[in-house]
Amino acid sequence: QLRQLFERFGPIENIKIVCDRETQQSRGYGFVKFASAASAQQAINELNGYNILNKRLKVALAAAGNQRNRPYNQPRMNPGGMGYYGAQFGGYQAAPYAMTPNQYPNPQQMMAMQQQYMMQQAAAQQQQQQHMQR
Repeated sequence: QLRQLFERFGPIENIKIVCDRETQQSRGYGFVKFASAASAQQAINELNGYNILNKRLKVALAAAGNQRNRPYNQPRMNPGGMGYYGAQFGGYQAAPYAMTPNQYPNPQQMMAMQQQYMMQQAAAQQQQQQHMQR
């Protein structure tokens, strides 16, 4: 079901649903890895705010790795061959980690949130590269 929702935007390399280590139940978010940044951006544009199962999706780019160790405003570079992570999805505007377990949106809803963030990071990287070429 999740693949069907996202694959209309382009080839998908991988889908990962994040589960609780102890209960093995979905944490309410996950990741869709697209083959291209354009596909990921299109999914963000069309699915962010989309209602599914009475919950609103938040589609964003994924934060790759530990964001705390990088200086503020320094974009994360997308390693070659890694693809573009399309979506962390979730049905709430608040960070999913701040929700109690019964408030977690389902995996289909959380995938989209992560995509928007990754696309923003890719766009920032592209802008930085364009600026450096001037």
